[in-house]
Amino acid sequence: MLAKSLSSTPRPPPALPKFEVRKVYVGADNILDADYQETYALPQAGRFVYTGARLSF
Repeated sequence: MLAKSLSSTPRPPPALPKFEVRKVYVGADNILDADYQETYALPQAGRFVYTGARLSF
């Protein structure tokens, strides 16, 4: 019985979910790393780079 199960054809892998790329974006804030405050005594963050993608399933 074991020999029969080993000789059978393997199953294909399950299908991946279909998706569509709606939007890809890249951005950066404060590239030059300037020191500034928009609110008194609350300094802004330094350099910040971000990327992302919006997908629909």
